[in-house]
Amino acid sequence: MEYIFTEEEFNLFNVKGLDTQMPMIRSEIQPLFRYYGRLVSEHIQTKLNSTESLPVHVAKHIQRSVHELESTWCAIGGDNRGYKKYPHFQIGINGEYLFIMLSFIDNILYQKDIAKLFQDDIEAFQSLPEDIMIIPNHTKLAYETIQEADLAKLFERLETVKSAEFMIGRIEPKINHQLQSEEDYKVWLAKTVDELLPMYQKAMKFYE
Repeated sequence: MEYIFTEEEFNLFNVKGLDTQMPMIRSEIQPLFRYYGRLVSEHIQTKLNSTESLPVHVAKHIQRSVHELESTWCAIGGDNRGYKKYPHFQIGINGEYLFIMLSFIDNILYQKDIAKLFQDDIEAFQSLPEDIMIIPNHTKLAYETIQEADLAKLFERLETVKSAEFMIGRIEPKINHQLQSEEDYKVWLAKTVDELLPMYQKAMKFYE
């Protein structure tokens, strides 16, 4: 079996009825998340020369009871109990695109400190490749390029607004889908993680 995302996975977000959609997500998307989440975790472990791999958390959406999912994801990071207090990597998919993002969402610990750190390190973000994207709100599909984004404003908001969020990484659109093989996905994920790992490491120093 080759682990790749196809048009079928994107189309699951057009399925009507949560009771119909959720079992399909569990059977079609979540095995992909577990596979690539483990690979990303092991890749980070190797890069950081760590004795432990980061836990992989596949979103269960247990609070969703009526409306269909607009997106789903897995998180790589945090601890064995969860990931929402920590900076973490996310692999996610919705009806429009697949993404790999370094995520600062859900009012993480040390949010103000991390925001201040990033404000002083804007040049590091500006030097990232042009195809790096930013998602300012994980509950919406909107994104912008690193060149379009007002990073100073985003980091100031992250510092001063409790509900502010910041996600940075790459997207792979449903239309003009370029990743065709398992190896393509592995390279795409590893490349993105490697470019964002310095930011992750700096943010995680507050948790030591």
